[in-house]
Formats: sequence, structure tokens, C-alpha cells
Amino acid sequence: MITSHSVSAASEDAREYDGRLMQLVQARKEWALELLFQRYVACGIRQAQRAGVDYQTAEDIVSEAFIKIWEHAEKYQPLRGSFNSWYHAIVHNLAIDELRRRQARSNAHLKSHLETMRALDSDNDAQLLRGIERIQVRDALAHLPEPQRRLLKLAYIEGMSRREIAQRLALPLGTVHTRVRLGKEKLKRLLQDCHPERGEESHFFKTGDPSPTLS
Repeated sequence: MITSHSVSAASEDAREYDGRLMQLVQARKEWALELLFQRYVACGIRQAQRAGVDYQTAEDIVSEAFIKIWEHAEKYQPLRGSFNSWYHAIVHNLAIDELRRRQARSNAHLKSHLETMRALDSDNDAQLLRGIERIQVRDALAHLPEPQRRLLKLAYIEGMSRREIAQRLALPLGTVHTRVRLGKEKLKRLLQDCHPERGEESHFFKTGDPSPTLS
């Protein structure tokens, strides 16, 4: 029987050793995953940094990589390649995903800035205020938890009723009402933090639940 004491890297080449450890990971032996982590954490961090992320993010990426390895250990097939290759492919993909998320956030900030500049160029005061409010609401939505953000978008951007939302998402109607209410309350606080004097005036919170245009 293979145990943590009987597995020795010195007695076999690295590929075979890693393969045996992965068999144990597939058998849900956490100590085997820890041995792989110790062997590969440093090179994984270096790889992620070469992709363009900072050291702290690289550490997070390696941690996420080993979570994926543990959760999807059955996907490892030694006949298709070494653990080393599989691991580095996971780290590479996670690093690229992180860089893409950063680019998307950067593009969103740029778009928001350009829209603000266009709003400020308006000679119509009412149009100016509506434009700024629309930008503020959209930016505030991004700070809500995903369940609340999704429901508010369905309700106030797509104009769906609470019952229609419940049917689409297969949620109890009461849950939809609660999440929408909590989301609106948090969104209201976020908007008031930006402009306390206008928090109660936002079209988003007036009676009748009108649907603001955020696009």
C-alpha cells in the first residue's frame, strides 16, 4: 500500500513521481496534493509573473490552480501528457483570464469616463443630470452581489415583472421580491454616498419602479 512515507521522488523520475501523486489525489489524499503544491508552487508563481501579473496575484493564481486540480483531479490523464504540462496549462489559462478581466475593467472605466465627458458637454441641464445619473446607477450596480445585480437588471433594464423573473430563474416569488428590495436599498446607499443631496431624487427609487435606460 502506498503511503506518504513510501512515496519518494528520489526513487523514480519526476514524471512518474508526479503521476503517482496524482493517482493519490484522485483517491482524495490531501497530503499528495500538498506534496505537489510544494513541488510546483514556485515555478507556477514565476510562470504567472511572466504572463504579466504581480507577485500577489501570481500567488492567488497558483492557489486557484491547485483548487482546480483538487476539484477536477479526474480530468488528469497521464497518457495524454505529464502533470507538469497539465499544471502549467492551468496556470497559464488562469493568468490569461485575469489579464482579460483587468482589460475589461479598464475598458469599462474608459467608457464611463467618455460618457461622463459627453454628458458634461450637454447644454441641457436636465439631459446633463439624467446622463450623469445613468452613469452613476450603472457603476453602482457593479458593486452589488451578483444575485441582486442580476435581478435588478432584469427588473429595471429589461423591464420584467417580479413573476416573470421568478419563472425565468426558477426562484420563489418571495425570494425575487426580497433580493430586489435588498438590491435597491444597497444601490440607494451607494448613490447617496456619491451625491447625498440627490439620493432620494433618483428616478430609480420613485413610486412605480420605472425602468431607467443604462445602456
